[in-house]
Amino acid sequence: MELKLRRQQALADTRRSLVLQAVRAAIAEGGLESASVREIAARAGYTPGALYAYFPSKQALLAAVLQETLEGARAAAAQAKLSKINPGTLLHARANAWLAHFFARPGDTGIVLHLLASDGSGEPQVTLVRQLIQDLQTSLEPVAEALEGLGCADSRLPSEVAGLLSAALGVLLLRDSRRMFAINDVAFDGFALYLDRLATQLEGKAPAEQDDPAKLQVDLFG
Repeated sequence: MELKLRRQQALADTRRSLVLQAVRAAIAEGGLESASVREIAARAGYTPGALYAYFPSKQALLAAVLQETLEGARAAAAQAKLSKINPGTLLHARANAWLAHFFARPGDTGIVLHLLASDGSGEPQVTLVRQLIQDLQTSLEPVAEALEGLGCADSRLPSEVAGLLSAALGVLLLRDSRRMFAINDVAFDGFALYLDRLATQLEGKAPAEQDDPAKLQVDLFG
């Protein structure tokens, strides 16, 4: 019985992998907007109806593809190694490893921005976007650990992770904008400055000093 269940799971995993590969291929060939469920189903060897039985919408397909990328980004951040580790440089290394994972997958950056740009109509879509934000924050757990190493109080950690995610998404947005290549370096330098200031403000401060948001809030552009 256990062997049968393992075989069924292996078959399900293979089918899922084929579908997600078809999504990536369709996006790579024709772009995100033109990749239809019908085309994706044909590439994967399914009918659209069969595909809808597993993925209720195109957005759900995109979210499934993105889940793999987020798991990879989390692993990349966790594996960031330094010869001489200190909390400040570890924060930089892990945050930059997370970004680099997306830089190497521009199509997946487009998926993130596409899903977040949803008009939010309909409960399924609202739920999907909320789950995406939660998954994005989860993928930053290694970066959150670096923040804790700098002395970030537990009460401040969620807001700092949210702020860091916002800054990182801003860099990805600028990099994804084909007409804004000239400011890519500026955006990345701004992100590095954000990390520097965040590390400086956290390092050596007691948790009690972090309870005042005005003291801890980092101005990315100031």
